[in-house]
Amino acid sequence: MVLQRCVLFTLLVSAFSCKEVNERVEPLPEMAQLHIIDSTEVSEENQFFSIPSEVKLIGDSLIAVSSYLTPGVWFIDTGSGKIKHRIVDEEIMEISIFPAAIDVSKFPIVYILHPKLNKIDKFNVVTGEFLGRIELIFPEDKIIRTIESLFLAGEDQFLIELYPSNPNNSIPEFYKSDSGIIGKFNLNGELVSSFLQYPEELSNLDEPLMAYKSFVIDNTRSEPIIAFPASGEVLTLDEKNTNTSSIYNLPKSSRYFDFNLQTLPRPINPQVDKNLIQFPTSHFFESIAKNGSNLYLQSEMRDNSQLETYKASSHLFWINLEIEKVYETTYFDPSELGILAGASMDTLYFFEGSLKKSEKKYIKRGVLKTLD
Repeated sequence: MVLQRCVLFTLLVSAFSCKEVNERVEPLPEMAQLHIIDSTEVSEENQFFSIPSEVKLIGDSLIAVSSYLTPGVWFIDTGSGKIKHRIVDEEIMEISIFPAAIDVSKFPIVYILHPKLNKIDKFNVVTGEFLGRIELIFPEDKIIRTIESLFLAGEDQFLIELYPSNPNNSIPEFYKSDSGIIGKFNLNGELVSSFLQYPEELSNLDEPLMAYKSFVIDNTRSEPIIAFPASGEVLTLDEKNTNTSSIYNLPKSSRYFDFNLQTLPRPINPQVDKNLIQFPTSHFFESIAKNGSNLYLQSEMRDNSQLETYKASSHLFWINLEIEKVYETTYFDPSELGILAGASMDTLYFFEGSLKKSEKKYIKRGVLKTLD
């Protein structure tokens, strides 16, 4: 009898131990609060531009805003809200501008990626000079993604996202490509190599998935970073050696952000499924910024319980890389705060120009404080 009890106890301990290992729950991030310092209205005068596609902080004095609806790039003073410089469609030497992506890391030199003409144009925005063009030679089965394409301008090369020319990004096969996500192009516009695969959370998918923003990149720094919401992994991109290294794996735990992918019972048929808001959308990272040892990720989180409308909220992950500690804020309305453009010292800069509530646009500054 004693032996039987011992065996039973051992089995129970083993069962519970396995359950703890297999179903380990990551601790929730600590809470932080975003305090808005000020809000500056953008003075457009006669330079109205529509919904932004990219926003990037340059130092702490300028925010670059690109738009594909009113093709161009505007450079706005963060203190006054005045537009200091701009590059708009056909204004400089009648050059066509359609910014799939921009690189402002070498400001005042700016590179603009054009998806329709497969080209990169180089400008000095302070002097208003056109400095040259690179004609890109893309593989037949790849194109430049029209909006928010991955793009990095190096000293003697360019890194550009290789997007399928006939994409059906709701099927699992979309994420199983043998070729890399990023192509390395030389100064002659020739594809030299490719690298980086989707994380296994996407590449191992067996079910369809509503197309979503599967990664986010910050190319304003000397060491560009990329993050995948499906895996929570943050990587640095080595432009010269065309490889990546992981700097942080975000624990898949949050009060608000759902790391689980929202799969579908069937693939989306573009010929039949005209109303795409009827399909649930996975939560994703809208923007990313790094300053020193602090890393910031802004989310967009759709309420998938209300599929008759697209209703989403946003919040921030704040990672202190030095002490490897994660914080998160409560959720907020992204149409009120805007998009995270970057960070300088302990200040976060946002650009609000969604036009959902007003035609006015604002630059907002805020700081994060922990809740003790």
